[in-house]
Amino acid sequence: EYIIEHGKVVGIHGRTPAGQTVLERATLVIGADGRNSGLARAVEAPIYNRVPTLLCYYFSYWSGVAAQEFELYIRTRERRVIFSFRTENDRFAVFVGAPIEEFETKRNEASAADYKENIAAARFTPFPPEFLAVRAAVRDKPGDATTLVKARMRMIEPSAFFNPNNMQRLLALAP
Repeated sequence: EYIIEHGKVVGIHGRTPAGQTVLERATLVIGADGRNSGLARAVEAPIYNRVPTLLCYYFSYWSGVAAQEFELYIRTRERRVIFSFRTENDRFAVFVGAPIEEFETKRNEASAADYKENIAAARFTPFPPEFLAVRAAVRDKPGDATTLVKARMRMIEPSAFFNPNNMQRLLALAP
């Protein structure tokens, strides 16, 4: 919450990580909270240099990833970008960008497989043994787990993962 006196922002009310209330005052308050800034709304700041949204991004955090500190993949013609970087606690943030026109489609496609799995589980229909075996086989193998996710999200051709040779290799390693 912002402290506004006589039309000027003079500080904030906040909370510590322990939940204690704090009051911080300043002669200058800078709003660095992004394009949907609560501070900009609070002071009714004018909008300038507005540009249309070009990309939508999906991101998540992963642990156990074998990767460089920062990786970037750009496909200019397809208007795609994927990048990842190490964060705290040895986790990796992975971002995937696609054209904004595809937002609704990608959002629904990205969650369809998980949605179907959740529905199957909610009805107490067991997963096929083959699926459980593949899941168990990749559990402690970050590279294979990443490839499985990419195949399921169609970031790579599914046959790159779900092919007889790879399935035989993985199932031979399964616990």
